Amino acid sequence: MAASSQADRALDASPTWLARAGKVALLAAAYGAFGVGAAANAALGVPAILIFSRDADRAERRVQRLLQRSFSAYFRIVEALGLVRLRCEGADRLLEPGLLVVANHPSRLDAIALIRFMPQADCIVKRAYFDNPLFRIIVRSAGYIPNDDGRALVAACTRQLLRGRTVLVVPEGTRSPHRGLAPMQRGAAHIALESGRDLLPVTVRCEPPSLGKNDVWWKVPDATIELTLTVGTPIRIEKSSSGQPTRGRAARAVTDAIRRHFEQELALDG
Repeated sequence: MAASSQADRALDASPTWLARAGKVALLAAAYGAFGVGAAANAALGVPAILIFSRDADRAERRVQRLLQRSFSAYFRIVEALGLVRLRCEGADRLLEPGLLVVANHPSRLDAIALIRFMPQADCIVKRAYFDNPLFRIIVRSAGYIPNDDGRALVAACTRQLLRGRTVLVVPEGTRSPHRGLAPMQRGAAHIALESGRDLLPVTVRCEPPSLGKNDVWWKVPDATIELTLTVGTPIRIEKSSSGQPTRGRAARAVTDAIRRHFEQELALDG
């Protein structure tokens, strides 16, 4: 009887294990599709744009548009596979030119999810991508900005904003801990103060928490990942930094305003 009960429990559990293994296989396929898309863009799409573009600005915008379309296709794949459901509240507001967009960073998916709704976005990326054989032609040709030199980063972002381009900044600089926020860097605040642009916050929610900081890619939840982007009310830099005697203190005040916004949206204890 005991052996029979153990066998019954094993049979009852096997569909769960099979379902989990199947989901991991689907996720592996999705990662593979992303890699194939990146390779195709690097080998064919981006070089073609560079050949047929008359100036650097036009080429960068076209490469960014190519990435936006590629990420749209990618999310159609992962949604069809039942891995992710993506929605964006207020997506039309991300189409305006010259925005300084800030977002929290709970998952590996949120940056490409944001770009999915932004045909033009100058992104800040790790220096390692500029040396990566697969990604370097993409990030360089898109006009993306490396994150290894704070002053140069602020100057480059400010220059792009004053040209009427949109800049996307992740103030945490790394993925958030589960149900929380990482410490906020002051780069976004300095860019806002230097350019005179208010900040447009986008709150990213990932439920259940998945592909976050320290998460391994194959550890997937049983439920479909719900990825929701919410475009918020602009954070006014004049209001946030009013009365501050120095640029450093003004940047601290603006950074605090960014953190408070995300804490309130995510219902976190500050």
